[in-house]
Amino acid sequence: MNSVVVFISGSSGYIGKSLCQHLSNLDITVIPVTRTDLLNPSKFSPTHSTPSVYINLAGRAHEDKASGYDLYAQDNIETVRNGIRICSNLGISKFIHLSTIKVYGEQSNCIISLNEACTPQSSYGITKMLAEAAALEGCRLQNIDLEILRIPLIVSTDAKGNIAAIVKLITKRLPIPFGQFRAKRTMLQKSALIETIATMCKNISAPSGKAHLHLLGDPEPMSTAELTQHLAIQLQIEAKVFSIPLFLFKLAAFVGDKLEALGFKFPLSSAKLDKLNSSLILIPGSKKIETLADLGHTKVN
Repeated sequence: MNSVVVFISGSSGYIGKSLCQHLSNLDITVIPVTRTDLLNPSKFSPTHSTPSVYINLAGRAHEDKASGYDLYAQDNIETVRNGIRICSNLGISKFIHLSTIKVYGEQSNCIISLNEACTPQSSYGITKMLAEAAALEGCRLQNIDLEILRIPLIVSTDAKGNIAAIVKLITKRLPIPFGQFRAKRTMLQKSALIETIATMCKNISAPSGKAHLHLLGDPEPMSTAELTQHLAIQLQIEAKVFSIPLFLFKLAAFVGDKLEALGFKFPLSSAKLDKLNSSLILIPGSKKIETLADLGHTKVN
């Protein structure tokens, strides 16, 4: 029986469910931390003498125009601070925080490494950057080891958002007009992320307050056309991918922009088209961090 106890906030989410199942399969004890728990961190008292890890997956994900900055701050920054309070109360030795490449801003057609400066523009990106800062400060004060994971688009057949839309087209065996989209982007398989976190949970030593930043990504980037074929193989369905002129996509995106400005929903916009047809290459790596400068953080106006 494994002697590690893992506390997970966001355990019922897209990544959390799969992570809980994987850790349980490894005979690691998993204790979910609910939103109610995060609002009352003082309710936790030391009950575990075995090595413990806290994994923070909770937060408000992606950009939602209906959500103001305060909601993002509450869900992305305060959950980190309250999670660290729980760690302090329980004597937890390691804090693993899931972040995002959105802290680098809305980047495209470029290469990003660990040394890239963080220049987020959206409420989501800004609060995720400030959550990293809260994690670094709080763990240093409490002498808790910290691992920050910056992740790109997560790939799996049960993903949400744009990938879910592709999966729907594949499963309905509909023609998919993505053949001309060849620009590559670094992504990350959900299974690889879960295995990385599980390895961090198994490798626990006496807490020293050390902190590390990790930029994660699959070794080989994929284009939208390649992603479609990749998902189809996992689903064991033959994808019907073909090409149409790019100007037709641009025209549809133009119409989508106008409709969205009027409050209507449309499956394509200029922003969505840019993601389909632009490259973003990550150089995965890890480094020790001690200051906000090590994180590449900039001041937020």
